[in-house]
Amino acid sequence: MKKKIICIITLITTELCGTTRAHTVTPAHPEEGSTEKAILSYQQELEQNKEDWQTHLHLGVIFAHQRKYADAIKHLKTAALQNPKSEQTLYNLAYCQRHNHLLQEALATYDAVLTLNPNHTDAHLGKSGTLLSMGKFEQAWSEFEYRLDDWKEFHQYFKYPTLNLSALAGKKIILIAEWGQGDMLQFVRYAKALKQLGATVYVQTFGSLTKLFSLCPYIDAVIKQGDRLPLADTRIPLLSMPLVFKTTVTTIPAEIPYLYADQTLEQEWREKMAADTQFKVGICWRATQQKNVPLASFIEHLVTISQATFYSLVKNGAPDLQAAPHADSVIDFEQDFDVTHGSFMDTAAIMKNLNLVITTDTSLAHLAGGLGVPVWVMLPYDCDWRWFFDREESPWYPTMRLFRQPKMGDWESAFKKIRSELYALVIQKNKMLS
Repeated sequence: MKKKIICIITLITTELCGTTRAHTVTPAHPEEGSTEKAILSYQQELEQNKEDWQTHLHLGVIFAHQRKYADAIKHLKTAALQNPKSEQTLYNLAYCQRHNHLLQEALATYDAVLTLNPNHTDAHLGKSGTLLSMGKFEQAWSEFEYRLDDWKEFHQYFKYPTLNLSALAGKKIILIAEWGQGDMLQFVRYAKALKQLGATVYVQTFGSLTKLFSLCPYIDAVIKQGDRLPLADTRIPLLSMPLVFKTTVTTIPAEIPYLYADQTLEQEWREKMAADTQFKVGICWRATQQKNVPLASFIEHLVTISQATFYSLVKNGAPDLQAAPHADSVIDFEQDFDVTHGSFMDTAAIMKNLNLVITTDTSLAHLAGGLGVPVWVMLPYDCDWRWFFDREESPWYPTMRLFRQPKMGDWESAFKKIRSELYALVIQKNKMLS
């Protein structure tokens, strides 16, 4: 009897924050332990039985894991035709369609999953991510609540989806920390919106952000996650604030700055950088794996622009720079960077002294955008929902521009466009100074 490779084929994603929570392909037999051997084995099985929907499903998930979405979609569609009631097949298909920019198809497939199982949490999340990518915020935010394991209890107890915004004056509200640093930096803007309505606003956040958030005049108290929460009239998960405010693309609270650098630090760094009269560019190449941008490409395409000075904004980025050829001209900060003064504190102060930040999709993009610093963000083809899928600007950040891979893995084209525009910007600044 032919030995069969068994795979863990659950594709559960938190595509809303741009990462995959569990997206694993694990062959059961160590002698067949490589992904390529698994693919070959499944393809051989299909030669014997082309209608084996489970084999098509397994192949589809493997190709999705490799971000080969077109190949994945082909196999998952075949699996869905053979077994149209497989929630797992349809969910994986919708995930791949969404990441391959087939957004209308993805919506239809997510709806098919929800027809089979109205309580499929990840399908609700995937649908919300697709709607947000399309700018259909009004339909998306209620689906977005499925990111919370206990959202029904939250709604029942705190009743924030039905808050009367006009009656918030004098109320004490705690915004609860969620997800990652970038998410907190993006959505803390809603604390300012609450304050403008007359509320007393407490913000719970991660320890790495407490010092930075303490500089925001609209926050009455910053609470480190894990510390005891004060009494309040209600608690609201921070990423539920767009639902509370019924935010649309045109009503995003995009007034900047809403984040602030420490003025003393900003002045200290201004003095340290005063000798550099060139166009100053901060760069960040490091993020999660799929969002990482090759440092070598930064050096080849950008650092070779002689009329600009490039500063590394990557914490502990020295080993990367030391290992990269021709990276000598990139200025790296001392090891005390963002240590003594606290996380993000030196970074924010330095950003305020730069002409431009060029970064991957990481927390630094949100920090620069919230500070009102000009920032260019490099995005993978299958980028996160918050960047939409076809825009060159961000309604979340007026000083931000988006540079996208035109196809999967193609950083080269994005860098060529950035180099051309950066060079023109540098020349323009030099002419103004001459």
